[in-house]
Amino acid sequence: VAEDDEQGRAAVAEIQRGLTAELETGGCETNLARALRQAADRVQGRRVVAIVIVSDGQITSRDESGKMNALRAAVSDVAKRHIPIYAVGVGDPELRQNVRLTQLQGPVKVRKGSDIELTAYLANSNCGGQVVELRLFYRPAGVQDWQDTGVASQVKLAGEPGLRRLEEQKEVLRHEAGQLGKFEYKVEVKPLERESDTEDNSATAKVEVSDERVKVLLVSGDGGWEFQYLRNLLLRSPERYAVSSWQQNAETDFNQEASSGMQLTQLPRESKELFTYEAVILYDPAYTEGGFDGEFVNVLEDFVSNHHGAVCYIAGNKYTELNLTHIDPRGRPGPFDKLAAMLPVVLDRQTINIAARILSGRPSAWPVLPTAVGLDHPVLRLGRDDPENLHIWQSLPGVYWSYPVIKLKPLASALAVSSDPERRIVGAGDEPAPMVAMQYYGKGRVLYLGTDESWRWRYLEDGEYHKRFWFNAVDWLASGRLQKSRVIITTGADRFSVGEKMRIRVEAYDKDYRPLEDETFVVEMVPATGEPVEIELRRDAKRKTKVSGQYEGEIPLTAVGRFELTAKRNDPDYKDLVAGKTITVILPEEERRHPEADPTTLQTMAPGENFMLIHEADRLPGAMPKGKLPPLFNEVPRDLWDVPLAIVMVVTLLGGEWILRKRYNMA
Repeated sequence: VAEDDEQGRAAVAEIQRGLTAELETGGCETNLARALRQAADRVQGRRVVAIVIVSDGQITSRDESGKMNALRAAVSDVAKRHIPIYAVGVGDPELRQNVRLTQLQGPVKVRKGSDIELTAYLANSNCGGQVVELRLFYRPAGVQDWQDTGVASQVKLAGEPGLRRLEEQKEVLRHEAGQLGKFEYKVEVKPLERESDTEDNSATAKVEVSDERVKVLLVSGDGGWEFQYLRNLLLRSPERYAVSSWQQNAETDFNQEASSGMQLTQLPRESKELFTYEAVILYDPAYTEGGFDGEFVNVLEDFVSNHHGAVCYIAGNKYTELNLTHIDPRGRPGPFDKLAAMLPVVLDRQTINIAARILSGRPSAWPVLPTAVGLDHPVLRLGRDDPENLHIWQSLPGVYWSYPVIKLKPLASALAVSSDPERRIVGAGDEPAPMVAMQYYGKGRVLYLGTDESWRWRYLEDGEYHKRFWFNAVDWLASGRLQKSRVIITTGADRFSVGEKMRIRVEAYDKDYRPLEDETFVVEMVPATGEPVEIELRRDAKRKTKVSGQYEGEIPLTAVGRFELTAKRNDPDYKDLVAGKTITVILPEEERRHPEADPTTLQTMAPGENFMLIHEADRLPGAMPKGKLPPLFNEVPRDLWDVPLAIVMVVTLLGGEWILRKRYNMA
């Protein structure tokens, strides 16, 4: 239409309004096969010239493997209806460069003074090998302006240039939690020079910093150096830790040292007593009837596996072998079998006679060597970066004794190993025995220390590294139990797409930490604005026998935004009772994975002259055939009576009638 053709432009505008009025949007993906079938079904039996597809050719349905087969089947089905297909391609087929941050994950709650570990998830297309800068910002809740934390990282993007697939990776950033309150953190990636979209170059996460002290129960079989130095270290940090200590071999009237209000007169043995702690540290404990026995271990195992508790076991040469490696000759379970099951290693029997080793000559001190996993783990992080961390561990005084280990358990991680040639895991690889190891047990955390000589590390830097190691260990152990809630809501993920179904699971306990027996449990889904929605969950119906206190349900997600899943909002203390869950619902990521056009897909639908680009669309009317009424059937119609069998049947009936009439003299 010419610029001065007012009437023509008005006609075009009218056509555009008519077209857009007829368009309907819906769904959470682009599925060309389904669109073709639906279009053909809607015009079945009507006078149709053709079906015209205007698209960039990208199919974003989740079934990656079968989407082209589905498209070919749909094209074949439409062809059988004698409806021609034309495709008009839009968009730029050139592969674009884009880096985006898909998510920032971090802890919901941390303690002041600890490190906030934030994981940024990056995705890039056609940018592999380039280096980008990640920078971390934060702001207090309710404040608009972002502040630079000074934390930045240079990241080499995964993949190679020119690849169409999306490359994904993650990068960890750390920032010390120095202030109390609620904060929002944002990580940004500096845009590339030729980047096509910069609106997706940041991601955020919310973190609460608390000054709540970590409650620690320290149990020791005797008053050895390891126990005394560790107890005193924790007691000298009252702003950080609240400690109860229990020395088993002490006299009845012995004053068990503890933080204010935390002194014990007996070892806690009931759930409501033990569950007030965040972490339990056991240093070579001895069996005592009515104290450290099978009943205590049963409560400890429930604390760790079901209530996000944590335990650290320090091996010693007095009681560990008897407690954790003894096998009953009759095969009966021992009182400490559950404790052995919680440990990340399988312990061996003592193979070295300590007295003989001392008499044989001056013993050697063997350094503790961090593994690649351990260098990046919070427990072993003594330096600012990996090189400094490794240098510190190599400088620490060695240990003269460590407990023998048969193997590391399949789901455990060795953070540090022994350099003593007599401490090896015999078998494939003949690897050094783990000295520090961890694993997640149920919902809790377990840390194993295979020597009781960490106190020797006090001799370097005036005890700074000894303190840093144990502060790291206790903080890591306790971080899983920051929310001592009786209602725990989980969803399996923090980020969902519209159209997905979200499965909600809830564990609910009463005030004595007994599982609830109710058949249903109500969770509220609270949006940022608007009315909350109540979701009724039922006892886990998938199990053959329903488990008390465990509820689940599934709902479809239909709206975009940030939602809080919580419960019992009518209780004034619900924030302490309920460990809620915050989720983010976004538009499907598949629509943004490949912004470039894909003409090959369109040519599959409309080969040859039936495919054209948008600037060639003016030849579309001339290319289409004249409209005609499509046949209702795919085969050529055949008259029922125009078949040989019908003639034979008619002749037979008429002949039969004539014979009967002749035989019986019927008129």
